[in-house]
Amino acid sequence: VDSEINLNNHTIDGAVRENSCNYAPFQNTNGHSLILKNGTISNFSTTDDSTTNPYHGGVIFNNGADSIFVALNTTFSNNTVKGVPNSWGGVIANLNSYAPQIDIEGSSFIGNIANDEGGAIFNASSNSDNKIVDSYFQNNKSLTKTGGAIYNTDGTLSVENSYFYENTAVGAGAIKNDNSGNLTIKNSIF
Repeated sequence: VDSEINLNNHTIDGAVRENSCNYAPFQNTNGHSLILKNGTISNFSTTDDSTTNPYHGGVIFNNGADSIFVALNTTFSNNTVKGVPNSWGGVIANLNSYAPQIDIEGSSFIGNIANDEGGAIFNASSNSDNKIVDSYFQNNKSLTKTGGAIYNTDGTLSVENSYFYENTAVGAGAIKNDNSGNLTIKNSIF
């Protein structure tokens, strides 16, 4: 890993990103690590009303070779990503075939919204060990497509000991596994 940013005991409230670059406020790319511990991130709004800019991740865009995003005991609430087309991941968009990785443990995702897939998390990383453990997903929404809490497409994802409650979408309110996604779910409640 080239560099690491570690935020511990943080509260970040209310960032707005409109009609600008098409990625989330926090961008973790190309071999870096972003680690969030014991904190809260809420009320982020990432939008674009144009018809050309896709938006990936309302809070975090994790992309590129060996990029690692870790959330430990962190709460993500009331974050949104809206735009036309392809507004994925109300909180996190983890995508690329060059093995970006997410590791989420003991974290909560509450009331997050994506216009398209993945109300909380969009995962399309197939060459890494993406994990969600002991986490809570409530009232997350995909407004126009699928995966109210999580959308996994062409990605590898393991979900264990997690709880999903009242997440909604046009299809697959909790988790949508699409295309050649590899999804494993253990000891979780829906």
